Amino acid sequence: MKSTASFEPKGLIRDPARNKAVALPCANRDFYVKGRARADMLANRAVTSQLGDYIFQAGQPKAVREAYLAAMGVTERDLARAGAVRNF
Repeated sequence: MKSTASFEPKGLIRDPARNKAVALPCANRDFYVKGRARADMLANRAVTSQLGDYIFQAGQPKAVREAYLAAMGVTERDLARAGAVRNF
């Protein structure tokens, strides 16, 4: 038997004034919204470990790697100096 009840989605914000920019829950929000200075980022082992290598697939095309590093504002040399680990 099909229900005839209607339900609204969770989190629906009907007030247009409050529905402009809704900050969703996010771990480390400050890091993602405001960013970090390049020197601070390279000094943080947790960050350099993520920049060091693409671990989710077997390899990454060179052009993709170069574009990613350019977007992050770092070079392979910067990462090597910071001790980032490369798996290939």
